[in-house]
Amino acid sequence: MLVGSLFAKSKKNQQHEFINRLARLGHSPDELATSVLALMVSATVQLSLALTNMVNLYLGSEQEGQIRSLVTSTPGKPLDGYAYEALRLDPPFQGVYRIASKDHTVGDITIKKDEQLFLDVAHANVNESVFSYKSINPARDTKACLQGDGLFLHLGEKLTVKIMTEVLRAVYGCMNVRRAPGQSGQLRRFKEHSRPEVRFAYLDQGQFSSPWPSSLTIQYDAK
Repeated sequence: MLVGSLFAKSKKNQQHEFINRLARLGHSPDELATSVLALMVSATVQLSLALTNMVNLYLGSEQEGQIRSLVTSTPGKPLDGYAYEALRLDPPFQGVYRIASKDHTVGDITIKKDEQLFLDVAHANVNESVFSYKSINPARDTKACLQGDGLFLHLGEKLTVKIMTEVLRAVYGCMNVRRAPGQSGQLRRFKEHSRPEVRFAYLDQGQFSSPWPSSLTIQYDAK
């Protein structure tokens, strides 16, 4: 159903920019396919975390009633704003490392060429001078957020948002969807301090640290 909704209405062949860029490198078809597969695997990791974080963010939230109403009463209503806000408030990763290509000054900070920098995307997207951290606004102008790396770079902005909104639509298409009782309905995670680019680590069923979320069970009523 999800695959059909994503691709059934396509009217023309639309190649993603990263595929075109890889093709221009002159690789053979096999090498190109391998490169695309590697990028998709990397993107799948981030997408899995982003989807989990999104569901965790909205379950039991003030926005839940509005999302449910949009899904059930106006099924064609876009949910894009909720996907963007989920990526802003609870992104799959904290940020990225980069090397400065030239000397640069930002405010009181001087950056030298070839200096390693950490771009803290998650912190920037909740900067109180621009955003109110606890305020979820699906009508927000997305240009204020940093989304250039990660999923948008690998899958593209439109496909990423499409997948996230379809998952949100599927979850809230279930009757009386809710968290499972007790700890099973909670996303058990903690700050990962050994790797600044990773926001959280998770607890597996044996209560050991894991890079993958293994909790957050939801329930719904059969129709």
